[in-house]
Amino acid sequence: MRFDELTETIVDGSGKPLEELNAARGTLNANGATRFDLAVRALRGEYDVPSTERDDGEIMDTLTSFPAKHVFQIATARSDAEDDAFVRDVAEAVRGNGAFALRVEEVNVKPRNKKFSAIWVSAWVHSARDVREANARVRANGKVKFVF
Repeated sequence: MRFDELTETIVDGSGKPLEELNAARGTLNANGATRFDLAVRALRGEYDVPSTERDDGEIMDTLTSFPAKHVFQIATARSDAEDDAFVRDVAEAVRGNGAFALRVEEVNVKPRNKKFSAIWVSAWVHSARDVREANARVRANGKVKFVF
């Protein structure tokens, strides 16, 4: 599924508006479901996909206008977050390399308690796939507890 910017409809892989979502709209708009419609259905629990608002799957792809600034939140041991080289490595993992490298704008370390800290890396992403791939690169570091 994707959001068609020109017609503001949710469409399937063939480019046709999804009939199920259109039917849910009733007679409000024959052109298809909008982002708002999808959000309301998700809040009602009617949108049955294995995704959440924190996931980098279909819901994120549908509800987010890309490119967008995304804040990657990386949890790690406080001692690791105090190591500047580790923080740089995490930011570089988010950025990636090559032609599709993300533009990292800001990196902040936020101590959470005596044991753990969060590293927040703000970067511009072009799709949910960028988020998913960056998360995978960051998770490859054994010192990272989790990332979202």
